[in-house]
Amino acid sequence: MIYDVLIIGAGIIGKMVAHELSKYKLSVAVVDKKKEEDLNGNESLSKSIIHGNYTTSQELFTDRFSYNSRVIFENISKYVDFQYNPIGSFLIGKNPKENEKILKIYETAQKSYHKDIKLLEKKEIFSLQEELKDQNVQSGIYCTGTGTCSPILLSNYLLQSSKSNGIHYFFNSKVLSIEKYSDFYEVSTTNSQYKDFLCKIIINCSGYQGNTISEMVSDPYYNINYSEHKFIAMEPLKTTSTNSIILEIPSSIEKRFYISSANDKLRLFTGRDNLVVKKSIAETFINVGDTSVFGLTYSPIIASRILNLLEETNLNFIKKDL
Repeated sequence: MIYDVLIIGAGIIGKMVAHELSKYKLSVAVVDKKKEEDLNGNESLSKSIIHGNYTTSQELFTDRFSYNSRVIFENISKYVDFQYNPIGSFLIGKNPKENEKILKIYETAQKSYHKDIKLLEKKEIFSLQEELKDQNVQSGIYCTGTGTCSPILLSNYLLQSSKSNGIHYFFNSKVLSIEKYSDFYEVSTTNSQYKDFLCKIIINCSGYQGNTISEMVSDPYYNINYSEHKFIAMEPLKTTSTNSIILEIPSSIEKRFYISSANDKLRLFTGRDNLVVKKSIAETFINVGDTSVFGLTYSPIIASRILNLLEETNLNFIKKDL
């Protein structure tokens, strides 16, 4: 069997792409080197942040990814319980220099069409988050769309939904080699039952392994550079007014934040901030290189972007009657 699309990597982005492709009359397979039970870990109720991420330059597409993805997450939450909770976030300034940065960040975000942020003076901030009076806050940006969710519950939904719609998953299947022929690929894996996969298009969602996979089709232009981006947890606030996420002005190497609810545990990461979604030198090989901490946040709109790229190929896109 020759699959229309083979997705390499069954992380949150790979599953989101598979979920979107399952809505079309396409034959799709997903391979991942891990066992299925090892993909999500054991803490099914652990939470992650759906970031505002409006601090990037408007020349980058990732800022628009964040806002558009937050809208999609809100829509998904209407029919799937993945503990989505838009608790909001404050980006705070404590001195004139930081106040100036706050204003510039807000102006940049406005140019990038973020519709869920507000520029606040300190009186407005204190009315929403009284405990910040003790933090010498002078200005801030409030993002209503920032929230938390259970990535495990979301991941399980995407897996089961796409499976029920015809997506084939093959776990414990590390990719060993990729051979490109005139109109298809042969992908050799460690899968004991289905070692070799034939497909027309490959979507490389293998994350940190992205460079290695891309090199198998001799793409010298694809490279993921790792830059440390530290997230430092601060003391949680005890609050009765809100459960918002509080962030300080980010430097080039770290972001400080604390959660205003001491009982709301979040998974904290030391991340690497890099995101690539593009075709390789082979038109039928698409690299999705996300090594940032924002992969969950970006995942819905990344899937939409990949669909746009696939529509430029010779695949016959016909929607299923679901």
